[in-house]
Amino acid sequence: MSILQIIHLIAMGVAFVAWSFFMFSMLLRLSRRSVAKTSQTGGGYFTWVRHSIRGFGQGATSPEDRPLRMRILWSALIMVALIALSPVVAKLSH
Repeated sequence: MSILQIIHLIAMGVAFVAWSFFMFSMLLRLSRRSVAKTSQTGGGYFTWVRHSIRGFGQGATSPEDRPLRMRILWSALIMVALIALSPVVAKLSH
């Protein structure tokens, strides 16, 4: 394995860890909102599911979640770019 391939692999790992962190942050944020809304309104499982589904919709559109959505988007695009570069890195390494 060449040094270029090692650097590429490390970059892919860092991008994946960043994307995972941002994604789990978003999921935790949405889960907290859902639980808070369920505790306010009361109800059972189906009420919680309704609040969860609404929470995903709000997470996809709300201005307060935009910075985190943009971090998720950019880290995903970086991962896609690094994956697309894999054949080039392999070709340059031989």
